[in-house]
Amino acid sequence: MVKKQVDTMAEAEMDQVMTGTFPCGQQMLKCGYTNKADCTLCKKAHEENGGSWNGELPKETISHIQSAGCLGQKEVVTAAHNACIRELLQEMNAHGKADRRMKLLTIETESRLGALWDQEQRNSARRTSCGKQRKRKK
Repeated sequence: MVKKQVDTMAEAEMDQVMTGTFPCGQQMLKCGYTNKADCTLCKKAHEENGGSWNGELPKETISHIQSAGCLGQKEVVTAAHNACIRELLQEMNAHGKADRRMKLLTIETESRLGALWDQEQRNSARRTSCGKQRKRKK
């Protein structure tokens, strides 16, 4: 495929998303092409993992298929999110060094919020303990 064709396709898809005409399950139901708006990507992901969907499938909306909540899109959406945040943090780190009172915590690796909180609590306890020791020495 030629780059111009790819750009044109991406632009057409963006237009469909912005105008609410992207052919997802919800739109197909609205236009009368199907009788359910269930997410076919979630259903397929369950079947590929050897299971079947016993409950109610999520509705296939634009926001659902563009989120990590869609089992069929989870890996792609998470990878795109991680790439964006990684690039943003690298740019902030490279260009925002002047007079910044914040510290970028996870530029190259990802950390859970709980782990970051535990680390901050340990650092805070050390600072408090070190401050008390200095006062005693004086």
